[in-house]
Amino acid sequence: ATPAFAQEEAGDEAAETSPDEALSEAPTAGGGVPMELGLEVGEPTALRFALGLTSAGRLYTRIGLLHRSEPFGFGMAAPNFGLGYEHDLVTLGTMLGREASLTVGFGLNVWAQSAAIRLRPLFGVELPIGLRLAGGSSPLSVHAVVAPQLDIVPGMVPALVASFGFSWRLSGAAAKPAPEPEPAPEVVEPEPEEKTAKPAKKAKPKRGVRPKRRKL
Repeated sequence: ATPAFAQEEAGDEAAETSPDEALSEAPTAGGGVPMELGLEVGEPTALRFALGLTSAGRLYTRIGLLHRSEPFGFGMAAPNFGLGYEHDLVTLGTMLGREASLTVGFGLNVWAQSAAIRLRPLFGVELPIGLRLAGGSSPLSVHAVVAPQLDIVPGMVPALVASFGFSWRLSGAAAKPAPEPEPAPEVVEPEPEEKTAKPAKKAKPKRGVRPKRRKL
């Protein structure tokens, strides 16, 4: 049998653990680091792979075609390699059963454009701003991005591009929140009964005592 003081200490430790701490300590369903694989259509058109760093931020890389650098060939002569970071800045609410977030980020683009017989590498930066719909029970997420780009090698060329895409969550599915523990039933101690005062007993007259008579 467990001593009463040990049971009280265990109860106090359980009460000190908040529901938020219990949820943070819960294992992640699916295990591993969150990863996504998707497709972007626009500028550029590319395969995209994302690796979750935090609950709101992810590192992404992509391989595709940059159409604006070679418009007549649909970008076939300008393969693009990109690397960047994307962060969920503000949660806007729920759309289509998913959490809608305003995202911002920073990216680097490297591509090679054919010039006559040789390849001329190019380099640029971008600041993507977008809308991301993710979460819920479905592993599918959707995003739309508008990004100002600036080519800095070999020359300074600004551009404004946009793309639309979707990603499929490969691992690291968000765990469902654990149910909150039911509060222990309160033990109500019975209130002490008030003792009612007993009525005082009437004094009985003594027997054999006669009242004195007054003399005239």
